Amino acid sequence: MKRMYVSVGILLPVLLTTGCSSLSNTEGGALAGGALGAGTGALIGKATGHTGAGALIGAGVGAVSGGLVGNAIDKSEEKTAAMVAAANNPPRGPLGITDVAQMAQSHISDDVIVSQIRTTGSVYRLSAT
Repeated sequence: MKRMYVSVGILLPVLLTTGCSSLSNTEGGALAGGALGAGTGALIGKATGHTGAGALIGAGVGAVSGGLVGNAIDKSEEKTAAMVAAANNPPRGPLGITDVAQMAQSHISDDVIVSQIRTTGSVYRLSAT
């Protein structure tokens, strides 16, 4: 009987994450974390005589933790995609101030923005008024 629980505990997160390819990393992380947390919480709860409460608490903690980790991965992927897009599609003419501002608002790194300014030969004459 214990083997079945261990097998289900190992296979369930794998099936949940591979069967839902349209989920974002945040959603998939929350789902997998909730499943793992529920299983772990149930095991700990069983030892203390509160299996159901342990499963609920574990599911909540696991879902939140998995969601946070997945969200961090989503943000990292978005930033990388923005940097790749900027590197692969350089502007054709000189960059205006609004172009530089848009790149900065898109979270493109300063190094990439400076490289774009140098590549396009852009020159800025800034004044206080």
